[in-house]
Amino acid sequence: MAAAIMAAHERRGDAVLYLSSNKRAFSMAYPAPYQQLRDLALAKSPLAAANLIGTQVPTRPPYLGGSGKFDQAIADFAEVYADQNERD
Repeated sequence: MAAAIMAAHERRGDAVLYLSSNKRAFSMAYPAPYQQLRDLALAKSPLAAANLIGTQVPTRPPYLGGSGKFDQAIADFAEVYADQNERD
């Protein structure tokens, strides 16, 4: 279902951010709609890293702390952004 939505609505320059790297596995099941998206959490693609999953950007720089507030702020933003895209 997510793959169909992505295929129908993606635009040039769109990106995806997996708040947990294990969520990336969902896009690996149906990779076609995600191939044009920039994965913001990848430092190196699987090809560049010479492995199956690539190299993840460090998940929590020290200056963000460990409270989870940043993660929640990003999740809240993503929801508002998606709603706005639907209205547009």
